[in-house]
Amino acid sequence: LIGVKSGDLWLEGKPPTDWGWPNYRRHVIYVHQRPQLFGPAVHDDLARVYKYKSARTIFPFETAEKTLDAMGLEGVTLETPIATLSEGQQQRVSILRALLCRPYVLLLDEPSASLDPDSAARLADVLTDHLQEHLSSMIIASHDHSFLERSCDRTEALD
Repeated sequence: LIGVKSGDLWLEGKPPTDWGWPNYRRHVIYVHQRPQLFGPAVHDDLARVYKYKSARTIFPFETAEKTLDAMGLEGVTLETPIATLSEGQQQRVSILRALLCRPYVLLLDEPSASLDPDSAARLADVLTDHLQEHLSSMIIASHDHSFLERSCDRTEALD
């Protein structure tokens, strides 16, 4: 996490230092526009966070597979080599990794930037469904107005 230059970051009335950084990072997850995946296959990347002592559950294989399909990644399986994925596919896998952690707050930077309109619409639907079921909040930085309209209940334009 990049240090705060000004202002305060609080979650449920407490600053990150009160949560402890590992715990805070589990609850507030940032997904960069340019994904970085780890390991030889999709499963290795998605399951990475479940290998740490801070993991609260075991890796949800069935949920991961269903969500890959829902995101428009029908040809991608948990065994697919990461090196064969396009940037848009990598981006969706990195978003899935964050969703599997069930954070309180999900921060997304241009999540639809490398996606065609159909894939972006499917991702927006997955994010909306996940927000309703698991997330407290989702903040999206994007230039894709149709994606924002489909996935957000409120938008703000920044100069």
